[in-house]
Amino acid sequence: MQKTHYNKETPMFTIRKATLADIEVIRTLAAQTFPATYQHILTPEQIEKYEPYFYYVDMDIVRAQEEEDVIVDTDAIAAKGNLTLEEIHELAATRMDPSTMGDPVPVGIVMTDSPFATESHSYDDLVPVFGISVTTQRVDTCLQFLDYLWDDTVDFSLAHDEATPY
Repeated sequence: MQKTHYNKETPMFTIRKATLADIEVIRTLAAQTFPATYQHILTPEQIEKYEPYFYYVDMDIVRAQEEEDVIVDTDAIAAKGNLTLEEIHELAATRMDPSTMGDPVPVGIVMTDSPFATESHSYDDLVPVFGISVTTQRVDTCLQFLDYLWDDTVDFSLAHDEATPY
């Protein structure tokens, strides 16, 4: 496996704010990226349903950090910063906008708006992200569970118990 080297004097990419003129390019890239990433896991219907909730990492940043041997412990950063719920949601929102990234790769599905999360109140003070481990032997069961958590015909309010601190 060959590594791409990051040269600080001659950057491989330029980061800038997306404009309305970039919309078509972003859509084209998304149409090429999503199927390649998820076609073997999610159905086209699931991609359409969950795409607005995809949680991304920017592989350009990951590669630059790997080149510099930087290890970022986001849990430690969050714990040190004592982020407010509003700050946590703002941070999560940046991870849901691939137009701000050089090489966005979807790695999970934000569950905040799912019927399960909204009705059960299980994650009111968090931003839950559903992910499937690449080593799982039961992708089918994971996807059934994902669909269940988004099933608006299920009464998840029964799972809410104010006496139980989650």
